[in-house]
Amino acid sequence: MSDSVFIGIDVSSQTLEVASSDQAKTWQVANDPSGIEQLVSQASALTPEMVVLEATGGYEFEAACALQAAGLAVA
Repeated sequence: MSDSVFIGIDVSSQTLEVASSDQAKTWQVANDPSGIEQLVSQASALTPEMVVLEATGGYEFEAACALQAAGLAVA
């Protein structure tokens, strides 16, 4: 039986700091189209049960939409 993977993202205007329940370290991508593309690729590879983003004045919107469009559950 495999463990479920969850991803949490700390959002700022410039960066997205990402933590996964199955990894000991975090990683960071730019909060721009290129960084969000990297985020979607890396997050999709982990097949998470849920991706949770901090609501931060709308700075989370593009990342949340891209993750959801990739078929990931987002809250």
